[in-house]
Amino acid sequence: MIYFGTHRNRLILFLIFLTFLSGGVQAQANAQSVPVNTLSGGIWLDFDLEAEQTIDSVSIAWSQANRKSVDFNLQMSLDNTRWTTVYSGVSSSTKLEQYNLSSTQARFMRIQINDLTQNYKTLISDLRLNEHLNITPAVEESTVSPVTRNSNLLPVRNTENMIEIGFEQPDLLGNGLIKSGNAPTVVSNQSPVFEGKQSLRVFLDKHKSAVSNRTEFLLRANKYGKQFTEFEYGKDYWIGFAIYLDDNYQMPEYGDTVFQMNSRPDKHLGEVNRAANITMSITGNKENRKHGVKESHWAISVNGDDRRILPKTGVKYRTSEHDVLTPAAGDTGRWVSWVIHFKHTYNADGFMDIWKDGLQVYSKNGLRTSYNDDRGPYVRMGSNKWSWKTDKYVAINPARRLSYIDALRIAQGADRYNDVAPVRADANPDVNRPAVVAKPAVVAKPAVVAKPAVVAKPANSSFRNTRNLLEFGFELPNLTSYGLAASGNTAKVAGKNAPVFEGKQSLSILIDKNKSPVSYRTELVIGQAKHEKKWTDLENGKEYWYGFAVYLEDWKTPKLNDIIFQMHSRPDKTDAKYRNPSITLSITGDLDNRRLGVSESHWAIGVSGDGRDPLLDKNYQSHHGAALAPVKGDTGRWVRWVIHTKNTYKTDGFVEVWKDGVKVYNKRGIRTSYNDIRGSYMKIGSYKWSWKPKHSYPTTNPARRQSYLDSLRVAIGPNRYNDVAP
Repeated sequence: MIYFGTHRNRLILFLIFLTFLSGGVQAQANAQSVPVNTLSGGIWLDFDLEAEQTIDSVSIAWSQANRKSVDFNLQMSLDNTRWTTVYSGVSSSTKLEQYNLSSTQARFMRIQINDLTQNYKTLISDLRLNEHLNITPAVEESTVSPVTRNSNLLPVRNTENMIEIGFEQPDLLGNGLIKSGNAPTVVSNQSPVFEGKQSLRVFLDKHKSAVSNRTEFLLRANKYGKQFTEFEYGKDYWIGFAIYLDDNYQMPEYGDTVFQMNSRPDKHLGEVNRAANITMSITGNKENRKHGVKESHWAISVNGDDRRILPKTGVKYRTSEHDVLTPAAGDTGRWVSWVIHFKHTYNADGFMDIWKDGLQVYSKNGLRTSYNDDRGPYVRMGSNKWSWKTDKYVAINPARRLSYIDALRIAQGADRYNDVAPVRADANPDVNRPAVVAKPAVVAKPAVVAKPAVVAKPANSSFRNTRNLLEFGFELPNLTSYGLAASGNTAKVAGKNAPVFEGKQSLSILIDKNKSPVSYRTELVIGQAKHEKKWTDLENGKEYWYGFAVYLEDWKTPKLNDIIFQMHSRPDKTDAKYRNPSITLSITGDLDNRRLGVSESHWAIGVSGDGRDPLLDKNYQSHHGAALAPVKGDTGRWVRWVIHTKNTYKTDGFVEVWKDGVKVYNKRGIRTSYNDIRGSYMKIGSYKWSWKPKHSYPTTNPARRQSYLDSLRVAIGPNRYNDVAP
């Protein structure tokens, strides 16, 4: 049975009598008219398949597609009431075209035809399901309001929990988009294009544009559905796009937002507008000073909160992260490709990963990436200059912005990187296309779990120093045997009844504020007497890898943070005497939790660095802190860590961190050290600075810390992950 509807609120009902012959299916039709409510601006065909069945593909021959394209959606339903769009596309010929679907259970099928360009007679000459059903519906002549279309364009697709927008239709509406502020325009001739023949031009002029501060677009809900216009809580989303900043793009005085996830406050409950939950921007001078960088950077901001009703004023979000990614200098006059992956949630189980030109530049766990609202957020892209709303803020001269966007793809679900990553056939050699395709393997790190060489390490081995690799299995009787030195109290090699990660012994690390000789520190360092300078005095510009396993025994949530690992600097005589370690891995306390916007203790990373010489203050040019993952569930078990860093006081540094084989942090374009005569050195164990006698901070009860360390390895050079991973 086939139903045919038009935008004129009329339904033509066709009763199709199917006779199955060896050559296919024949059809006859009788028609009558009845009123029906329909969608504005198009028609549809409904098919009753007589019984529920699995549909893997739909093949259609469009009888007039040689004269115009047909923009259509395929929808499926089990009850003829709730419909799911399983495919969206544009026809390209009169030949039978096959549209492959994920296996879908359906009793009813709908072909929804959007905005046909002219009057038509027989629309579909052949239709097949799973390549075996052949129906030829008789369709009476009808009229559909004309809409201008281009007949030789690539499709806008909506398939398998994914949408693709190549901006190959002639306008925003044709691409299923609506404007916010000024309207971006689809362009082709002599304009930058990433793929296909067209891209989207985004232009903003503070003094000449109709809206002085915004040229953006949104996705139309009736085109792409609630799944992509009201993001669902608890789901993974992947967003890929390419952006081109015009050659004359001047770096801003205040930030330029190019991408954002905009929330929908529950205004019926008294909530007011708030910061976007996710923004990607280009920093201006003001933000540069805040982040401790001297030039404009690509930057990411993440805001989120689980409270049902947020206060109207003075709200501090429970997640409020603001980080710079990479310098923007050198990114004008070329296409830059981005992939953003995040879990959409207002709980602290969210995360975000970002790749630029196929290289991961950001990774953070334990984030709230949204707010606790009735409706989910939506994508806004283009150019947003909040500082141009008024004349209060100084603007660059000329106050204009020109950029282009192409290859927008959004997908829902796990492991969708390759589905959304922008790739073009004539890929610029500056853009690392092979790395883009292979990137999920970097995130998954399967080699970590399978590391046979580490598992097979002899139980009675001493330390090794080979191939720029140091290994400490703590199988010898004391620290001195390894050429290690104590800082504060001496850590003890433990065997019987102690937790052991590999071999027969581990290192016991204990601090008791009231009983230990040193009330606040039990750490070890690599001794200068036994080991070469490259291990005790890190070289500027070199890559270093640290791997170790740590065991927390009955750990109490601290009032102030516990430092487990640190890179300690050596200030020059002309510098201020005290400063932050350049890198710390710690467990947050109550005060840190409030600062980081989390409600419970987390593993956290801290990075500080500065290129000034002498360094006389603590306003470091690089200063970053991030919560990685909750500590809850990590006591009474071994937790494996790998830290990879480029040791540098310049802005070409990076820090990557893996926990239990999963990358939890990736930050690039940062200073990871200070401009000192001598390099920094590693300290590892337990450090409670707040327990120093000169301080009077509140402490846990009992005021003691017991942990164990095993499988410590340090390596120099690139690609040493598998050499150090426990």
